[in-house]
Amino acid sequence: MENHRGIGYRCPGHIILGEAGLERSGFRQLHPSIQLGLCGAGSGIVSWLVHFFDIDPVAHLLGAVFGLAVAICLMRFHNLPAMRAAIVVVAFGLSWQAAFRFAQHLAQNFDSIALIGAIAGAVGAGILAVGCAVVMPQFRSVRPVVQLVLVGTIAGALLDLKSDLAMFALFFVWQSAVGASVGHGFTRDRAG
Repeated sequence: MENHRGIGYRCPGHIILGEAGLERSGFRQLHPSIQLGLCGAGSGIVSWLVHFFDIDPVAHLLGAVFGLAVAICLMRFHNLPAMRAAIVVVAFGLSWQAAFRFAQHLAQNFDSIALIGAIAGAVGAGILAVGCAVVMPQFRSVRPVVQLVLVGTIAGALLDLKSDLAMFALFFVWQSAVGASVGHGFTRDRAG
């Protein structure tokens, strides 16, 4: 469906994709799953750098940094209102904190790092799905929530990689995959 300017299409939830004058922007023309996947990739690199250089005061804000990247993209390219964007930042921040704390707790009881990562990834993605449901009506159905949790679970299992770049893979892949999953769910019809 075209918007009031005759371009783009309208997502469920009344968020318009496309704006006059910016239709030639390459990033704007990408599907939201690719846009948010790229936001996740960028914030994943930032997250890894914070981890690599052991910048402890910033480490607790990594989820919010990811959320901020996604929120800016949704505000800029999809007309997400500022209040909803703030909820996105909080949801991403809370999901990161919950997954991180849950992984620390599980590490005291389990030896399998892949299992710990998978469970923590599922917890983080599940909390994020709740936050997305507050902001985006598309996440009030089962399919996008299940997809997001499955993606978070599988990507979380990367915690078990045995290399110096394991945390890079975890941050980069988890945030890219979860961002793409949020973007995909964002475009789904509510009946999906």
